[in-house]
Amino acid sequence: MIAPVFILLLFALVTFYSVREFRSLDDRMGTVARDLAPETAVATGVLINLYRLRLWVFDYYATGNEEILSRLKHLESEFFNDLANAQANIQAPERIRLVREIEQATSRYVGFFEEELVPAKQQVQRIVAEELDQYGPAASKALRRAMDGITNREPGSPLRVTLEQLIHDTLLMRMATQRYFSDGTETSEKALGYAMEDVSDALSFLDMDAVPGFIRQYLDTAIEALEKYQASVNSLLLHQGAMNRTKTEQLDVLGPEITQLARELEQKVFVAMEAVADEAESKTDTALRFIMAAFATSVVLGLVVAYLLSRMMAVSVKRARAEILGYLEDIGNNRGNVSTRLTKGRPDEIGDFISAVNSFLETLEDIISRIATASRGLTSESESLSDITDRTTKNSEQQRDQITQVSAAMQEMVSTSDEIASNTNDTDESARQAARLADSGQATVTNAIQSVTRLAEQVQEGSLRIQRLEQESGEIGGVLEVIQSIAGQTNLLALNAAIEAARAGEAGRGFAVVADEVRGLAKRVQDSTVDIERIVSNLQSGAAGAVVDMSKARQMAEEASDEAGRSGEALSDILAAVNRIVDMTTQIASATEQQRATAAEMTRNVEASSGAIDELTGDISHVNDSSKALAGMAEEMDSLVRRFQVN
Repeated sequence: MIAPVFILLLFALVTFYSVREFRSLDDRMGTVARDLAPETAVATGVLINLYRLRLWVFDYYATGNEEILSRLKHLESEFFNDLANAQANIQAPERIRLVREIEQATSRYVGFFEEELVPAKQQVQRIVAEELDQYGPAASKALRRAMDGITNREPGSPLRVTLEQLIHDTLLMRMATQRYFSDGTETSEKALGYAMEDVSDALSFLDMDAVPGFIRQYLDTAIEALEKYQASVNSLLLHQGAMNRTKTEQLDVLGPEITQLARELEQKVFVAMEAVADEAESKTDTALRFIMAAFATSVVLGLVVAYLLSRMMAVSVKRARAEILGYLEDIGNNRGNVSTRLTKGRPDEIGDFISAVNSFLETLEDIISRIATASRGLTSESESLSDITDRTTKNSEQQRDQITQVSAAMQEMVSTSDEIASNTNDTDESARQAARLADSGQATVTNAIQSVTRLAEQVQEGSLRIQRLEQESGEIGGVLEVIQSIAGQTNLLALNAAIEAARAGEAGRGFAVVADEVRGLAKRVQDSTVDIERIVSNLQSGAAGAVVDMSKARQMAEEASDEAGRSGEALSDILAAVNRIVDMTTQIASATEQQRATAAEMTRNVEASSGAIDELTGDISHVNDSSKALAGMAEEMDSLVRRFQVN
């Protein structure tokens, strides 16, 4: 037993060491998955958002687009959220320090941008949009008008040369301003200063006392606009310079520092991941070498122990085999003694097997003893069962004869029920015929009632229409009165027109003819309205008579509808009485049918009982035969049990 125990201990040691090493490897992989991988993603995200932030800042510096500010706000929020996530996820103190330095530097970077560069850029854009773009074109326009005036009135004046130079210098100054606003370089700033000096020199050569009065107002406007333009340019240079200083001295310094910190953070995360990977690889190699060595040792020891165990087990196996074969041979010769037991062996696997065989023999001895006792009892019980089946067979034959007599009586009762059911069905059919006739009469009366009702409704509708016709005829009378009034006024107007035409003399002759025609038309309209009024009056009289006649017809239709309703009620009472007769005959028929069905069911039950008794008689005969066979089998089982020797 020492060798197997040693092998088990060796395997336990190998398993413990392997589990410890692989658990350590799993912890390292978990460190990579839980800590370093998220830290890598966070560091990379911080670096990417930092590049985006700087690009948006430079874009705003170059263009001044206000939409970029809203995007920068969103990007700043996202960037600082990434930094907060980095502080929550990163575990190493050195990397946490870098994240905090990045956050502090970025806060200063954003502060310089929002507090210094953005206000300066907004001032520059305001100066350009509200001052330079206004004063510059105004000065150029006024100088061109002055130049046009000199050219038209005094083409040979020395003032023309001065104005041409001033216009040229003004244009160069505006171009230099635009160039400086675009790139903001030192070269463009110097060029702008030279252009402003040239404009000032040109203005100093301008003798306002010698300027003619017709262009003085233009020159005054131009000089005022140029002075304001130069003042705005100086303000522009001031704000642009502040913006350039913020960019070069703050943003261009902080930006690379923050980028370097982010790269250092990313690099430290990568270095930590490489260290964890190298350590995991080393531990894996060590564990594999230890497992291979332990496996080889276990194989060698296992082979040696197996050989020794096989030698020791051979003796016990041979002895147990001889005893088992002898016992089986005794059983084959009908001399088997179930009280025999095998010789106990060593406390090993063979010994356990011999103990199990002995336990089996003890159980077998107990089972055979119980079978012998049961077989003797079974023989006695089978004989008792045979006597009982004989008595049951005689009783079932007597009961079958009695059931046959009951079945004959039930057949006669079913015949009588069939005759009663036939008579009841004839009565029910007659009652249903009367019910159908009553239904037909009621349907006819119902149709008559509906027809009379519809006639009354139509008469009512016709009466309403004639009443509306009478009302509309009255309205026509009102319209005729209006037409008569208009015709009378038209006649008066035509008469007045004729009088005025007569006063006008020859000039109003044509108008008099027209007035006579109008007066004639008004006369004919009055005559026509009289005829229409007579026709409408006759129509109203006819409509009133029709209303009276329709009212009488509606009253007669209502009386006919009432009489038809009373007839329908009488037929309904008749139909109810017939239906009660039908129900009573139906109940009689149903009761008769139930009685006949009950009698038939009893007949079937009696016949089924007779069949069941016949089947029971057959079953009892089978049971008798089975009990006799069971007695024979009990005797055979007892003879078989006697072949074994039991204490």
